[in-house]
Amino acid sequence: MLSVAVDIRENSKTFGKYKSIELNDTLQNHMFIPRGFAHGYVTLSDESIFIYKVDEYFNLDAMRGIAFDDEDLNIDWKMGKNKIINSDKDSNNPKFKDLEYYKGNYE
Repeated sequence: MLSVAVDIRENSKTFGKYKSIELNDTLQNHMFIPRGFAHGYVTLSDESIFIYKVDEYFNLDAMRGIAFDDEDLNIDWKMGKNKIINSDKDSNNPKFKDLEYYKGNYE
């Protein structure tokens, strides 16, 4: 599985940059996604189990997304665009430049 975090903190030095890491059962690694970062992932194998912890209760109204193929972010998803299967919800995500950025405290 490839896990990707995008900095959406409006005044950050790394605003609009991303970091990705391949997570797998051999390394048993993980990735921390702090507030102010968008998170996306793609499975790179036929089977994946994805477990995550959050610091707040689920809020459907707060859910947002970014188009996975945004040219400005240029994320390397480790597979061809034509192989990615998106949900209906994720197929309508806006481009990064059209996103409402994070304005919270993050220092």
